[in-house]
Amino acid sequence: MTQQATPNPVELFEKATSGINKIISGIKQDQIDTQTPCSEWKVKDLIEHLIGGASHLNAAMGGAGSDSTSSQSDVAKLAASYTSVVADLLQKASDPTVLEAQVATPAGEMSAGQFIGILSLDNLVHTWDLAKATGQDTALDPALTEACYGMFVPGLIDMARSHGAFGPAVSVPDNASTQDKLLGYTGRQP
Repeated sequence: MTQQATPNPVELFEKATSGINKIISGIKQDQIDTQTPCSEWKVKDLIEHLIGGASHLNAAMGGAGSDSTSSQSDVAKLAASYTSVVADLLQKASDPTVLEAQVATPAGEMSAGQFIGILSLDNLVHTWDLAKATGQDTALDPALTEACYGMFVPGLIDMARSHGAFGPAVSVPDNASTQDKLLGYTGRQP
């Protein structure tokens, strides 16, 4: 059996943020308070969560955090805030020594590279959540989905589930696509 190379976390994050930017750009202002498949979050809340994750890592790597968006309901301003913090984070992450540095995260201390990989999964799954909530195409990037499934199922997702980050796994057929398997494993009904 050959060992697969670990995917580059910055490349994964670039793909994930590209996908979510496409979905965010398709959200209409009257959808901002629409419920997402995440029972605790509406569209606005989920975008704020994504901004918060990227902002947290960006600040931990020496970049700027994002201005608070908690009172923001303008989808264009939320999109601009997300785009800005992601661009700054990717600029910082282009330095390999920054990715090796240990950073404090909500899941404990880890390398910035590990946390950016986790943010890739977070952005990927929430791409589907936002697309589903707003009636957009829910197809995820197949290569990114395969990489995240291979990296995070079951280990990280089970750990995150034990901390309330994911609901119970949803059963999918054995012959389901990798996207449906990932969504089911993260508690979503594909």
